[in-house]
Amino acid sequence: MVQELIAEGAVDLIVPGVMPTGCFPVYLNMLDMPAHEYGARSGCIRQYNTFSWVHNAHLKRALEKLRPKYPNVRIIYGDYYTPVVQFMLQPEKFGFYKQLPRACCGAPGSVAKAAYNFNVTAKCGEPGATACADPTTHWSWDGIHLTEAAYGHIARGWLYGPFADQPIVQSS
Repeated sequence: MVQELIAEGAVDLIVPGVMPTGCFPVYLNMLDMPAHEYGARSGCIRQYNTFSWVHNAHLKRALEKLRPKYPNVRIIYGDYYTPVVQFMLQPEKFGFYKQLPRACCGAPGSVAKAAYNFNVTAKCGEPGATACADPTTHWSWDGIHLTEAAYGHIARGWLYGPFADQPIVQSS
């Protein structure tokens, strides 16, 4: 796809990686994994995050191979993985509550999974779902998507660093 965009005339491209899927309330709510499958500090599902990390590593290598073929095109890798992990491990640094991965908008699931605030039968916007009072204190909006606050942190990291392999805004 990157090569097709370049063929159409694109000269500045940002190619996003994937987020650590094992940290999202949708998966944490729907999957029952043995206790050792969860990160001790993050509470995320390790094997899902490993899959995301490996995907991103392959994507970065592919982009590194493309760059020499197109020296007049900026091909930037946009990192989603690192900031979401940072939201989990250092939430206060970003203004988020320190808690398990929790959707701001949703409804509690089973008693054992209520802390994630994700319920497939009462998703955000559906009957039974409610939104938290202050979405800026959460990184997960609905258990699947990020909040505006989280996307803002990532966007600044893509624009100025450190969440892109080269910042979009180049200092002169």
